[in-house]
Amino acid sequence: MAACRDVTRDLTLASEVPLTTYRRAQIALHLMICRHCRCHKAQLEQMQRLLQAAQAQQPEADGSMPAEVRARISDKLHER
Repeated sequence: MAACRDVTRDLTLASEVPLTTYRRAQIALHLMICRHCRCHKAQLEQMQRLLQAAQAQQPEADGSMPAEVRARISDKLHER
């Protein structure tokens, strides 16, 4: 049986690191009996939904700054 520490780690990393079919089956069995890990999984899923919603609301979610902000920074740097 998988330990809670391992399951929570793997659930957290599952969106970034692919899990084997065997590992996914182990996690599924563990989640059937462990309410704490089920809660952890639910919290991760909720956090992911909230982050996706927040990113969708950001018009410039690509990491770039608005032109006016870049201009102000440039002006301040050139003042020195």
